[in-house]
Amino acid sequence: MGFSTTDAIDPSDITFIRSEIQKKDVTFITLLKYLSSRTPKDVYLRSIEFGGEFPLEVSMLPPEAKKAQGQQPPEPPVKPVAAPAQKIPDDGYPVALKGYVLGEPDALELSLFNFILALKDSTFIRQIDIVNKETKTLRGKQILEFALTARCAKHEL
Repeated sequence: MGFSTTDAIDPSDITFIRSEIQKKDVTFITLLKYLSSRTPKDVYLRSIEFGGEFPLEVSMLPPEAKKAQGQQPPEPPVKPVAAPAQKIPDDGYPVALKGYVLGEPDALELSLFNFILALKDSTFIRQIDIVNKETKTLRGKQILEFALTARCAKHEL
């Protein structure tokens, strides 16, 4: 009663998988360094999701999704009309950033816009979209809660 075993995984496959995992780890560490150097003092990141698909919380869903779930959405955000951009390959990792902007009520959206511009300064983070932004009150002060999605370029050593 002997069992015959076969090699289910080729050693070259293991090497390839290991190198892909290491690339993702290096990219994530580079992303953290990049975000820490680009995040202004009035912007606080609550969560950073990297790779894979992101299930967004109901409070961070766009108005169309809220309607589908039977919730009353706030006023729809106005998207500026931009000139057609150059198509960038979709080979990076997906990234979702959620956080808060603190400061003067009149400057909250400006601070978020400046943060997005700082992220766009290089080609490391691209295709940045505002999923949601909502003004809230925290300890008697107005804050802007936001959720962004983007693509992060693969970084290799």
